[in-house]
Amino acid sequence: GKTAARFTDPGDKKKDKEILLYCGRLRNTLHNNGLNKGDDKEIMIGNHVFKMKHSEKVYYESYQDIMLLVNEIFDIYAEILKAWNIDKEDR
Repeated sequence: GKTAARFTDPGDKKKDKEILLYCGRLRNTLHNNGLNKGDDKEIMIGNHVFKMKHSEKVYYESYQDIMLLVNEIFDIYAEILKAWNIDKEDR
């Protein structure tokens, strides 16, 4: 089931991949002074929509938006570790 921190279904691998790819694209904007050189991209996490427009700078309303993405990344990787039986609790 869902953990308290996850806004997406932990079993939804397609959504997890979409989030990780979005975060990778967000990271790439750092190399371009905040400019998205890729295609338009939009994802929804919980009830929050994250958007990137081609040739536009990427802005977020607050650091909480970025933390929502970071928390999802941590949760996705925790699920991967559990699946690989590397998680401390499974030892």
